[in-house]
Amino acid sequence: MTTIIKEEALQQFNIGWHSLINNVYAAEELPFFSGIDIIQRKNGMLSVKYTRTTATTHYQAFVLDCLEYKIERLSAKLCEGCGKYGIRRTDLPVIQSLCTSCYALQYSEQHDSVPFSMANQEPQDD
Repeated sequence: MTTIIKEEALQQFNIGWHSLINNVYAAEELPFFSGIDIIQRKNGMLSVKYTRTTATTHYQAFVLDCLEYKIERLSAKLCEGCGKYGIRRTDLPVIQSLCTSCYALQYSEQHDSVPFSMANQEPQDD
């Protein structure tokens, strides 16, 4: 498999997850690091699969599994748009983890109008 380089991964996602992606690539410091096979959005979270080789021991695989799980969990509460606290938004065409502000922007792009309760505004007379 070809490994995904950091610059490619950064281009795939909005700036809010860039710090998290930098942490993904901090694993390069591990003496048994072999690369990254997959980095993608899955169910609104960042899914990472580190490369395992035939030389990867059970203990090394366990460390990689733990890193993959922790990254996924952190991404579930980190806004992909701005990096602030966010939650998974399932009512968008693509499930994303977003804060309220970024969610309102995404929602309004996808719909003709934002409901007043969503925008946290009072109805305005035209």
